[in-house]
Amino acid sequence: LYSNCFLITYMFFVVFLQIGAERHARYLQRPEAVSRIVLPEKADNVPRIWAQAVLYGNPVLMIVLDIMFLAVFLMSRGEYGKALTICYSIVAVLLLMGCCSQYRAGTTVDD
Repeated sequence: LYSNCFLITYMFFVVFLQIGAERHARYLQRPEAVSRIVLPEKADNVPRIWAQAVLYGNPVLMIVLDIMFLAVFLMSRGEYGKALTICYSIVAVLLLMGCCSQYRAGTTVDD
């Protein structure tokens, strides 16, 4: 519960920071704007890349953590069959994703 609350709050925090960084970048493009804090060249991409990584990575991380917590919870209740099924399914999905990405990287078919 606490990890989900943290990750969701972190995503909202990143959205607000992304909006602030974009507004600051637009403000610096005006000729009359003089700022004491000026970012170096090409540093305006850093907040955008960071926000993209957080907004796309956190939901996946949240789902994986919830599934792992479910497996641990089932093990603590003595339901080892269900817990092992969940662990096996996770490994199978990860292997399938890895095989698909390797196959796609090795082909020359255009999308």
